[in-house]
Amino acid sequence: FNVKPSLYFYTTVMNLYSRTDQWEKAIDTFDEIKKSGMKADLKVYTALITAYGQGGKWRDAITVFQQALASQKPDVVLFGSVISACASSAQWKHAIILLSRMKAAGVMPDLLCYNAALNACAKASMWEPALSLMTSMVAQGIRPDVYSFNSCIAACCRGSEIDKAINLLTEMRSKGVRPDGITYGTIISSCDTNLLPHKALHAFAEMRRDEIRHDY
Repeated sequence: FNVKPSLYFYTTVMNLYSRTDQWEKAIDTFDEIKKSGMKADLKVYTALITAYGQGGKWRDAITVFQQALASQKPDVVLFGSVISACASSAQWKHAIILLSRMKAAGVMPDLLCYNAALNACAKASMWEPALSLMTSMVAQGIRPDVYSFNSCIAACCRGSEIDKAINLLTEMRSKGVRPDGITYGTIISSCDTNLLPHKALHAFAEMRRDEIRHDY
């Protein structure tokens, strides 16, 4: 006999495809949902946005997000997925706008949402918006983690604001956030690129003192 897959089943398959870098198959699965006559729910829309984000199709991700808003009450996961989709293509302005829309809709951004927006800023070398986001998340009571700091440091380094990056390294350590190899690797590489050998060697000495692997 023929068993019709449930919406939950389809959503699970879409997520599995996205997690295994088969985002196009996730989109094909969504087409199957439409053909079956089932109506997409919030989790389906989120899975579809995630798939588009994996494929670097941020405009399609935003379009699906708008479609979801027409019939669904958004949650932090839906917003997080579309912010991440924007971040994958360094669309920092859209990521920040979406954070503002979250708050306006009564959905408070969490650490993952802020980190996705910070990642977008880092990819676009936008250090000023990144630092502003860090200030906002702390004011909201969200404690930045190593990923948050690494994104801000990357944004500063890519914007040739080396001193600000080094200050962030000092700040993260003072707040009990342990730097990792990415933290130091970003700073050391940027110091080298900007012809600042003494600062690069100082960072390297700190990394060795903290017994952090330089696997960058």
